[in-house]
Amino acid sequence: MANEVVLNALLWDILKKGGIDSQAEERNPGGSKTDIRCAVGDCVIAVEAEHGDSSVKKKSANQDAADKLRRRVCNLAIALVYPPQCNTRDDLLHSDLLVNVRTPDYQPKPKQTKWTAVKGSAMANFIRQAPNELGSPETLAKKANIAINSAAARFTETQSKSIMAEMGEAASGTNVKGLMTDLLTAIMFHTKLDTIRHQTPPPLKDARQSPATLPYEGPWPPQSVSECLQDGNQVVKAFHTAHDQWLAMDYKHILEWSCAILHALPKSPNSNAAVKIIGEAAINIQSASGKQHHDLVGITFCQSVETAKSDGSMYTTIPAATLLTHLLFHKSKINWKNIEEVTRLRIVDFACGTGTLLIAAANYILQHEQTGQPEKVAQALLEQMLYGFDIYNRAIFQTATGLGMIAPSIAFRKMHLYSLTLGIDPEDDKAKLGSLEMLQELKQLSFNPRPPHRHTH
Repeated sequence: MANEVVLNALLWDILKKGGIDSQAEERNPGGSKTDIRCAVGDCVIAVEAEHGDSSVKKKSANQDAADKLRRRVCNLAIALVYPPQCNTRDDLLHSDLLVNVRTPDYQPKPKQTKWTAVKGSAMANFIRQAPNELGSPETLAKKANIAINSAAARFTETQSKSIMAEMGEAASGTNVKGLMTDLLTAIMFHTKLDTIRHQTPPPLKDARQSPATLPYEGPWPPQSVSECLQDGNQVVKAFHTAHDQWLAMDYKHILEWSCAILHALPKSPNSNAAVKIIGEAAINIQSASGKQHHDLVGITFCQSVETAKSDGSMYTTIPAATLLTHLLFHKSKINWKNIEEVTRLRIVDFACGTGTLLIAAANYILQHEQTGQPEKVAQALLEQMLYGFDIYNRAIFQTATGLGMIAPSIAFRKMHLYSLTLGIDPEDDKAKLGSLEMLQELKQLSFNPRPPHRHTH
């Protein structure tokens, strides 16, 4: 009679032959064991199995799955129970396996757990679809807003005024809630950097020098988001230090702004409590949102913009952005194998908001390029191929973050993202109409893509 270990090995082989990237009996940090570990895109799935369909076995499978989520060794976990009569590979292929999917946000009690019967032969397809259980961007955005509101509520009215005064003109038109939204976005990007921090060598003080002659002397690697949250009394300082260290690599379009926000927070328990709320939310969102971070960022940002009703701000959905991107490249004759031809592309969004259209275009290009040099294409996308304009500095920051999440291993040194004046320009005391100002230059047939104010955060 087969035991659980044998059945796990058989199921792993079935999943592997079904096209699922998986490993059997994987050891996790701390000594715990995952029966089967699967990867579907960016989503890591732990399968925790028991042999026998009793309530005790079901409870044990659920507890093991919950443990893997608690340890954060996976994005979601599947509790699985083999029926008692399942002993051979043929039994496994034709038996109904009882399964339920558990996520960081969905941990039902035993009596509320809904078990689904899935044929062993269909498990590969079931696991392939499992990441859909992690939640829509709209659902995650609601949770993000709960965290943002909770963090902002930690500050007294006096503290809020002090924070905005410290931020000065750089944060004009926003409030502490808006700054917490921006901080959440930056820490979400930090979670992406965590995936490469041990593979990334310490930066050089001077790019012209070799590591042997002038190494980076600061501590490396920067602390992860989880590590920054460990000391409840030093959360603000820990994040500021980590972001400042990452700035040695670059990423200034994103992390300089987060450092400015963290610096503006008062030195009080309220600040540490607020940033801890934001950091924990960022981890949960990162584990659930897969490749749709920019979609979540766009929804959350638009919900925090108080002037949307008066300035015509409108969120572009991912399906709409995907459709427009396909129309953009429809009937194009681009040689996707030619690196020079691909990187000559220029894509401009004159009202980019949080960058949904630009990010959709970037993803399309990365999916279609066949140059054999994806890193070089990603670098070109960030530094020369994409142009974005908006009247909100914060929107430009969000665009930079969304684009950066596409390829966090790329230390981009410049991005063509610009903020435009809507209203009275303090430099010449004239009224300006944002992107519409470019129409005058188009009339003169001398369009210059360099606007008067470049985003510097």
